[in-house]
Amino acid sequence: MRDIQLRHNWRDLVEEMADDLLEEAGEKVRDIARSNAASISRDTDAIVSTEIDEDDEGRFVDVGYEKTNPGFVLWWHEVGTSQYPPTPHLRPAAARKVV
Repeated sequence: MRDIQLRHNWRDLVEEMADDLLEEAGEKVRDIARSNAASISRDTDAIVSTEIDEDDEGRFVDVGYEKTNPGFVLWWHEVGTSQYPPTPHLRPAAARKVV
């Protein structure tokens, strides 16, 4: 019984450490993206790091845009429009190795 409990505690500890790393990585990507976008808009706080989630491929942290923030216009810069080519700031930040 004690061995099972110990393994369970280790599993919880490893999961907690992994979540901490994901959170830290999300914050770093967010900060790099905000820095990249600073020349486009002052409202870079629209770029947010959200909660950790899980899908079929594993756990992840979502970094994206807060739609209610005036800086959401940065999304249009990221993807471009029919009249303006994209000027990515989030994708290059996500492509960097931050952990």
